[in-house]
Amino acid sequence: MTWDPWDRTGESLRTFRGGCAAPVTGHGWTPCAAVLRNARALRIDHVMGLFRLFWIPPGGDATSGAYVYQYGAELLDLALMEAARVDALLIGEDLGTVEASVQEAMARRNVFGYRVGWFEDDPPQRWPATSLGSLTTHDLPTAPGLSERSRRRRPGGGRIGARPVR
Repeated sequence: MTWDPWDRTGESLRTFRGGCAAPVTGHGWTPCAAVLRNARALRIDHVMGLFRLFWIPPGGDATSGAYVYQYGAELLDLALMEAARVDALLIGEDLGTVEASVQEAMARRNVFGYRVGWFEDDPPQRWPATSLGSLTTHDLPTAPGLSERSRRRRPGGGRIGARPVR
């Protein structure tokens, strides 16, 4: 079992009722086809979820859960077919605890991955050609939020959003 070094207790999210279990019809894979009607790029958040999910039974915690593997390569292929129908780019968010086999599957298919500058040891010139580089993500502070000068103060003192130390 691979543990997330940032949260060993796990995270319990409700499942999306249309995700990977959504039907493939004569009109394509429903989730991807719907998004790509009006876009030319599709970003799959936590692309690892196409390959493997950590299921926790109702009322349980991370210690009672287990990884459940599914047809990740096939799901990635379906997303690629939908992107190809409209000449769109496919981007898989592959940050954090991601098995090498997922990144290999993405590389074989020329699916773009992510690189966040402050987590990388190599300079951008050494990142894979199919990398989308960024300063931050939706899971991290905004770029201005990283700057000490941009942190606003509340009337009466203390930073906005700062938790008191006890």
